[in-house]
Amino acid sequence: MRRTPRTNEELEEAQSYRRLAIRACRKQYDDKEMFLFEHPRGAKSWEDTELQALMELKDVDVIDLDMCCFGLTSCDGQGEDYVVNLPEW
Repeated sequence: MRRTPRTNEELEEAQSYRRLAIRACRKQYDDKEMFLFEHPRGAKSWEDTELQALMELKDVDVIDLDMCCFGLTSCDGQGEDYVVNLPEW
């Protein structure tokens, strides 16, 4: 189930985790290692300036991918089905 931060405190916590993930990706890049930052397409977090800077680095690609290609499913009140919330990588 999608969990969207509802309070300022939850939003700040989510932003803190995102910044940590971006820094980890940048460290991987600096160490000439691969990294993956997965997030749903259209999420406001793609506008983050640190994430934008990461995406602009040489040899960093952004890829749209439907997770159902990997068999990812989710359950709700209507049953189980493939996840088609297209993330960007």
